[in-house]
Amino acid sequence: MKDPLTKYDWNKLYNDYDSHCKRFDPNSIYLEYFKSRPASDRECYYFISKEIKIIFESIKNNSKQYFPIKLLIAILYWKLYSQPAAVKNICHKLYNDISVQTKTSAEFNKYVRNLPLSVAKNIITIVNLVKKFNDYKIHGASSATSLPVRTTILHFIYPNEISIFDKMVLQAVGINKKNANQDIIILKEYQNFAWSLAQKYNDKIKTFSESPLRVIDMALWINR
Repeated sequence: MKDPLTKYDWNKLYNDYDSHCKRFDPNSIYLEYFKSRPASDRECYYFISKEIKIIFESIKNNSKQYFPIKLLIAILYWKLYSQPAAVKNICHKLYNDISVQTKTSAEFNKYVRNLPLSVAKNIITIVNLVKKFNDYKIHGASSATSLPVRTTILHFIYPNEISIFDKMVLQAVGINKKNANQDIIILKEYQNFAWSLAQKYNDKIKTFSESPLRVIDMALWINR
């Protein structure tokens, strides 16, 4: 994999990223979880991150705590809003079909309860967490090829250890193979590469609000 960031001006990151997020709709029904709506893609990321940190820690400390299904819908919308067909197929059904919503909520909570409180930067551990989705019927993440959605969910829970596996990001590092973002072997390679980039550019990105891995993901997404 190639590194396209050697000459990137990190001072432009937020402006560059925001300029690529024009399809984000702060008034979307799929963001209903938030009483105060996030105004942008980036603000939505911050809102989700804050909520998940609180809820996940609470779940690990209290077996009666549930992960809100509306927050999962918000995560799915944040990941998929640039793909109208995916939003319709996944978010719309999960939001409107109560039976799918109820089943997904139960299954997702089972999955989350079985997650460790923390994980190491170990590719075998990460891949096992991704594959563990296979054991649960979670709408939008049940297929073994739904790696972008699965890694997005896991990234919000473990932002310092797991990257979002994205088609555009793969293009940035030179992977143009069809359906590359559905390939677990490429996921392994990319995750290791993302860790190495975060370490390489640590001095330049350590002041950002996001985790180093998220900053790398944003920069690569821009530079595809």
